[in-house]
Amino acid sequence: MAAKTGEFPGNRNTELPLWPADQMQYMSIRYVDWATAPYTQIPAPGGVPGDFIARAFENIGLGPKTPEQIAARMKSMDLARSPKLLGTRVPFSPTCKTHPSGSHQWVWYGLSPMSDAHWKAKGLDEECHIEEALSVLQSVVGYIEYTQRPNIVGKRRNAFNKICGKLGVFQDACNALHATRGQRMPGWDLTKLWQEYIRCLYEFQQYQARAWLFTHLLTLQKHWKDRLVRGLSGGRVMSATQGTIRVCHLSIFILNKIQDLYAAIDILVHKSTDGYLMAQGIDPRFSGVTEIPAARINEIH
Repeated sequence: MAAKTGEFPGNRNTELPLWPADQMQYMSIRYVDWATAPYTQIPAPGGVPGDFIARAFENIGLGPKTPEQIAARMKSMDLARSPKLLGTRVPFSPTCKTHPSGSHQWVWYGLSPMSDAHWKAKGLDEECHIEEALSVLQSVVGYIEYTQRPNIVGKRRNAFNKICGKLGVFQDACNALHATRGQRMPGWDLTKLWQEYIRCLYEFQQYQARAWLFTHLLTLQKHWKDRLVRGLSGGRVMSATQGTIRVCHLSIFILNKIQDLYAAIDILVHKSTDGYLMAQGIDPRFSGVTEIPAARINEIH
């Protein structure tokens, strides 16, 4: 839909030529039924251009498994109404052995893990709920840490590059079809649209995650710092040179935990396209990504 409307993640509008609606039909039709040679000889499962999208997203482990589900999930109204994607449960436990899915897909779509209304309704800024608040924030950081593991990053990178290559084949088939008909070459480039979409999506994911986490941590940090200061200034004056102070060890413990989360977020919440086949080029260390073993690329990451 973004390639057709030009509305990219983060409310950005692309300046690239858009994908005409009348060309979208070819994505769901076998090459043998519309393309010219040699594209008619592409065997299954690559014979239907759109099929590889579902498989690539399934390999990533974060997206829906069929093109229809992808289109449905990307509709803003569907996303806004989904209680799972709005974070009605703790998004992730680092001790969980299963692959993240379902309620964790907010990361892929750049949604807030928990709405402000839900956060306030649960009273997570109150002192009596500090343990639950830190647990929710830690679970989000834990999930992000999981998605930044080299093998998980490698799956996303390989899926992106595979889609990029398949879209290049589809683009060439469309260009050949126009040339056969004596028509002008299309100005749109589906590969570049896909590359820009992922770049915008990653930047949006990073901005949303960092903004949500830092906003809630700042509120908690200010409250517990004020509580610590009140305790330090609430002692008794014994003489002109001596006095007592009250140290709130709970406040110190909470502030240290908040500081640890700040450091983890600053390090972990970064979306990179290193090793991705992007229009602006590829990192020299990842040149020849089709020949370098995946394990070696993950080591570079």
